[in-house]
Amino acid sequence: MEQAAEQAPEPEHRRIGYAPGVYDLFHIGHVRLFDRIKQRYDKLIVAVSTDEFNAIKGKKAVVPYADRVAMVRACRYVDEVIPENDWAQKQ
Repeated sequence: MEQAAEQAPEPEHRRIGYAPGVYDLFHIGHVRLFDRIKQRYDKLIVAVSTDEFNAIKGKKAVVPYADRVAMVRACRYVDEVIPENDWAQKQ
C-alpha cells in the first residue's frame, strides 16, 4: 500500500497595506483611512514620522512622537506601528 506524500501547507499570501505619515493631532479622518486600508488588505502597517524626520522635512508636530505612536497603535485597524525615519520608507 502506497503512503500519500505529506503536503506542506501553502505559504500564507498576505496582502500588506502600508500607511506612512505624521499623524499629528490624530482625528476621525485617520481612523477612516485606516479602516479603508484594512478592508482591502490583510495587515496594516503604519509608519509614524519621528520628530527627527519631521525636522528634516521642515515640519514640527504638536504631539510628541511617543504619543502619536500610542494613539495610532490604539486604533483597532492597525496591526503594527513602526517609526518612519527617512524618505526611502515612502516608496
